[in-house]
Amino acid sequence: MSPVAARVAEGAVGVAVGSALVAQAAGASGARTGVAHALAFRRVLAAGCVLTGAGLLRLGRGGSRPLPAALGSALLAAAAAHGVVLAARARPLPGHRRVGGRPPRPGDPTPHPTGDRPLLRGAEPAVGPTAATPGASHPAGVASRPAVVTVMTFNTLALVEPVTLVRLVERHGPDVLVLPETGAGTARRTAELLATRDRPYRWFAAGGPGALSTALLLAEHLGDYTVTELDPPTRMGTLVARAVDPSSPLPVVVAAHPEAPGALRLMDRWRSEGERLVAAVKAEPGLVLAGDLNATLDHPWLRRPGPAVDAARAVGHGDHGTWPAAVPSAVSTPIDHVLVDTRAWRVVEHRVLPATGRSDHRPVLVRITPRAVDAAPEPRAVP
Repeated sequence: MSPVAARVAEGAVGVAVGSALVAQAAGASGARTGVAHALAFRRVLAAGCVLTGAGLLRLGRGGSRPLPAALGSALLAAAAAHGVVLAARARPLPGHRRVGGRPPRPGDPTPHPTGDRPLLRGAEPAVGPTAATPGASHPAGVASRPAVVTVMTFNTLALVEPVTLVRLVERHGPDVLVLPETGAGTARRTAELLATRDRPYRWFAAGGPGALSTALLLAEHLGDYTVTELDPPTRMGTLVARAVDPSSPLPVVVAAHPEAPGALRLMDRWRSEGERLVAAVKAEPGLVLAGDLNATLDHPWLRRPGPAVDAARAVGHGDHGTWPAAVPSAVSTPIDHVLVDTRAWRVVEHRVLPATGRSDHRPVLVRITPRAVDAAPEPRAVP
């Protein structure tokens, strides 16, 4: 093959591969295919622009083809712009900070004070936008005021055993545990096992059976909550928990799981459920929303969810992927999120935990502190 033909072939390969990546990323942005959704939109688009631009420059080398060279330069400039956005997402937002985390050690404050009240057991709501009613009555609880609130979300794919969830709770001490694709039976058994370990939780579940259900566990020390489904409900269940005590340190908790874009016929529902969910709750004072949102920060409803803020974005972890768990977090997609009302909360830690059990998602751990107690000592920084 002549040198000119080799250059043309190399350039054509670069253009073809790069264009395929650009098209795939554009599909992720516009929600046209489920496969495209599996890719982290902006990183893939930047890679596609680099490959396509390099291929066009290769074709136009020597000045004999100015148009490919100009297009190649423009695409490389676009890739640089995407790189700037990705670099910006690696910086904490003002008012938040990136800190290190560790498992509890002997002598640390107990994250869940024990008491003599019985564990409140929840029950699945009836079909439709009805309340997730508790299965037993109990005296009204008085919420404690923790200096730090720990939130965890973990899509279990209905394959993670309660004993595994108990180990996660014992290691990380979440006050709020959101479990998309987790049935009522698993939630109930997890709460029962935790109660035997002096970690009482109330549990609730909504949606369909097994993987079509979303479960929520709230530490008993947070006080009493009225729990209902989002109205209208999402197909896989979204719970809205409102504190009975208006002075509660955690007034609103949303356990969310909008539709996934697994097929073309689901695209409209995926888009509408995601948009409606965020629009309905983003302005709630004191909001904490967690779950598998089946969207990245490049999808329209998560780009500017203010006054709420994505916890990962707040501390510069906006590109830390959570799905699929079979590939490294650096190249997976960040679709599991925690959103908090930035007027009420300051994000002090965000971590994507290692793959756990047989789930295809990684757990996400977030710690937040109320603005009112934000004078706490500065923790150590993440390396």
